[in-house]
Amino acid sequence: MQEDNLQKEQRHPLQLAEWYLAQSKQTGHDLGAALAAYALLRSAGAAEQAAALALSLAEQLERLGLYDLWEQLCEELLISSGTPDRYAAEAQRQLGMIAAARGAYASAREHYRLALLQFQQQRDRYGIASVQHQLGNLALLERDYARATTLYRAAASGFRSLDDNYVWGSLELQLGTLALIRGAHQQAHAHYETAHGLFEACGDQLGAARALGQLGILARKQGRMLDAVSHTAHAYQIFQQFQAADREKALRCLAELRAEMATEMFATAWAQATGNQPLPALLAREEADLEPIIAQINALCDEVIAALQSADRTRREAFAAQLETLAPDHPLLALDGASDFIALLAAWLRGKQVDTQAEALQSDFCLAYKRMAERVAEASDQQDTGEDLRRQLLALVSAPGWQEAQQLIEAHPILLSPSAEAMLILMATEQNAWERFAPYWGLLERCREIGIAAAFAEL
Repeated sequence: MQEDNLQKEQRHPLQLAEWYLAQSKQTGHDLGAALAAYALLRSAGAAEQAAALALSLAEQLERLGLYDLWEQLCEELLISSGTPDRYAAEAQRQLGMIAAARGAYASAREHYRLALLQFQQQRDRYGIASVQHQLGNLALLERDYARATTLYRAAASGFRSLDDNYVWGSLELQLGTLALIRGAHQQAHAHYETAHGLFEACGDQLGAARALGQLGILARKQGRMLDAVSHTAHAYQIFQQFQAADREKALRCLAELRAEMATEMFATAWAQATGNQPLPALLAREEADLEPIIAQINALCDEVIAALQSADRTRREAFAAQLETLAPDHPLLALDGASDFIALLAAWLRGKQVDTQAEALQSDFCLAYKRMAERVAEASDQQDTGEDLRRQLLALVSAPGWQEAQQLIEAHPILLSPSAEAMLILMATEQNAWERFAPYWGLLERCREIGIAAAFAEL
């Protein structure tokens, strides 16, 4: 590994940037490699390539919640004299997205205004439609449904003229939901049907499934229960096929439909929709089967939520360890899929009007069960966690040898958190020390993939 890194360091910055880009594309999620390529492109004066790469990372940075790093990249592009105008406008749009995510709506609106002005000056139809889309999202956040509808329609028209069926379909979904909120069921149905057709045309099965799910919700509101089961069952099968998170919402809708319909009618509708496929194991359970463990799950749920909200890091870490060592015969693990059970349980509790936060149960508890270690790191105070992470990363790159580095990672799991890699890049940028930090990006990723001991055994 050391020899390979030495060979990389001896290359021209542009060649090294190309190597890191290849690495990021090969893994599909190596943010560190992409950010290293970005910094090298900037240092080599390749401003246009650097800007294009930085802006392409928006979705990944947003998913990881790395808003500070995302904001830093966009602001660097705005102050750089070499950034092409079209990329400067896109950086303004992304700064609007960051501000909106933080709840700074006035700031978001100003960034969008500037971005829209620049896109209009450049006659960039895609950019104009994209800003209209984001302004619609902002209006939706502010519950200005009339303005959101107007902006979404304008954006949909723009993307339709550009033959971008995917974004157009997404906007039709949003327009359908806004119509549903207004009680305009016919309009909602038309928008959802249009979205379904567009997603199918561009081969987006998950998008088509989401449109079917919304058609199921609409049918249920209209009292068309058989249609509701049919649409939702088809959506659930697609989500199940792709193991998409949406399957939990679909399963919850099916559970609610099952609770509202006669058992035989629901079973018949399910069989017709799925070609006699068996019911999901948890949907087939009777309420009596659930009642004996409701109290246990409720108590555990309350404990999870309290742990996540606690300012006491020690309590969170102790609870993380508790969840990670659940006995094989624990009620959660004994069921056919914990996340499916949580979705069904949330619906069951809502139907019974039990004084429990059903949505919190579904979201927080599932995440706590599956990714508690990650959530503990994210729930910690951002400043304290950031400082601790920075200290531990500095100690890691200063370790005298691989044995000491391995011991440090084993003693500080925060080094394997989703933020560690981005922080490593940030520190390398601040200190202009790419050679010093580069060997550890792949190492930390490998530790997450195969375990710490196995990763160090490869060195």
